[in-house]
Amino acid sequence: MLLPFGLVDGAGLLMPLFALLVAYAFMSLEAIAAQIEDPFGLEENDLALNAMCETLEIALHDMAANPDFYLAPKPFAPPRDFILD
Repeated sequence: MLLPFGLVDGAGLLMPLFALLVAYAFMSLEAIAAQIEDPFGLEENDLALNAMCETLEIALHDMAANPDFYLAPKPFAPPRDFILD
């Protein structure tokens, strides 16, 4: 809140522009931090932990040459429509 008062002597009439740019940068960082704060979940930008675990399980069974391992086929899922808010 005190940044504009510190910029008055150095920036002069461009002080509002500089203050706006600094405020925009900090608000952008806050928005990004809020998005990546919790990477575990079911939202679009979360980690795909189920897919990673399935891939690891299949690779381990292949490495062990397990004859009893059966991977059930995945049900067909139609592509999701992405809605940008």
